[in-house]
Amino acid sequence: MSIKINKGGDLGKYFYSKDDVIYGPIKLDELLQRVDENTLVFYDGIDWTKASELPELKKFIHDTPKPPVIPVEEIVYDAPKSSNKTFIYSIIIVLIILGIIYQINKKNTNSVEITTDTASTAIDTTTLIANPVTVPVDAYTTILSVRELDKEQLDNLTLSDLIIYQNDILARHGYIFESENELTHYKSYNWYNPVNNYLAATSDFSEIEKYNYDGIQLRLNDFSSEIRSLVTNYFQSISDKTFDATNFFAEKVDYFITKKSTTPWEINDEMKSHYSEFVDSRFTFTQDFEITYHESIGGINYVSFKGFFEAFRTSKNKKQECVVTIKLGLNKNNKIVYYKEDKIENLKFIDVNQ
Repeated sequence: MSIKINKGGDLGKYFYSKDDVIYGPIKLDELLQRVDENTLVFYDGIDWTKASELPELKKFIHDTPKPPVIPVEEIVYDAPKSSNKTFIYSIIIVLIILGIIYQINKKNTNSVEITTDTASTAIDTTTLIANPVTVPVDAYTTILSVRELDKEQLDNLTLSDLIIYQNDILARHGYIFESENELTHYKSYNWYNPVNNYLAATSDFSEIEKYNYDGIQLRLNDFSSEIRSLVTNYFQSISDKTFDATNFFAEKVDYFITKKSTTPWEINDEMKSHYSEFVDSRFTFTQDFEITYHESIGGINYVSFKGFFEAFRTSKNKKQECVVTIKLGLNKNNKIVYYKEDKIENLKFIDVNQ
């Protein structure tokens, strides 16, 4: 049981605000290089929050000690006597300086107000600046190769973060990715030298890298097991005619088979007609079962898998067999928000009398 890597789209989800400008979206490893404990961070599902208060960041961000205040001895100069004309010029200069200071303070005040307003409203995408730092940064050099991730840190990582971290370690050891998307992505870095198969790449790990890689694999296996359990229970309940969509779907479902914007209760109604058309239906996993990870968008993890489906079709009076590829979108609670029969293969209709 494994999660196959197949990156699609930009996996970055984090935005942060500095100097009245919102940056993003960027990935977690890049975010760690650009924020301190007081930087406001945002992503879909949370309001603007200090970086030090986010579970996935607080383990890596430490308060920066304030520099010591060095007292400066006050020096008083005796003002030379001046004429009335000099005095008037001095007054004018002081007024000009005070005017300049007022304008600067007014500008800074407006800047603070803009930042506050931005934090309390939806992000205007026209103000976003993506990846302003020109030097590439990654989690490998700052975390994965220098420190061991503990269980809490691993548990706080999203599925997309785990995939990225796994790939970053493999790429640093010249692993030749099977996916063209992955291969193209890492070839954009001048340090990437694709020369090793999986065994050669993993044999070259340091102790810290191996520790982190093994921990990441355990978390990925957990995700895979959870998804497989969900799918098994889903189709078993259909076979047993105990199916209840509220056990598997989120309250708002973006897509179900061919229907957009539906609910678990509407899905339950649709399943009533399913029982009369598909009699004695059964879904089993293919022998080479694996879960393919595609992307994460807005906190939704998109994965797919293959299985063998069979049932008696009432309308055709024949038995149907096929291999179906199903794509799921799962939220953070592993509730389905997207369900699509992505591909049908080896479709057969068999006369029951044969």
